[in-house]
Amino acid sequence: MESANSPKSEKPWLFKPGQSGNPSGRPKDTLKVYMARKLSGMTPEEKEEFILGIPKEVQWKMAEGNPKQDTDVTTNGKDLIVAMTELKKKYEEND
Repeated sequence: MESANSPKSEKPWLFKPGQSGNPSGRPKDTLKVYMARKLSGMTPEEKEEFILGIPKEVQWKMAEGNPKQDTDVTTNGKDLIVAMTELKKKYEEND
């Protein structure tokens, strides 16, 4: 069994100083880039056929982004610090 004071040379799974954990770097082509290239090579008719296969809700999100979701279901509109302080007091009173 290795001791906690073992030199790093005995732990080949550790990165060496200055060594990257991802030597290839971030992938250059993402799905977004791939789809942009694919769509740019389509005729208008092919694009229309492609879009018809996508659910309407997904089409909306592609065009407009996700709808704003500002529903607060945890603090009733209070600042989190205020809500946490009130909750703490409530539980301290019940003890």
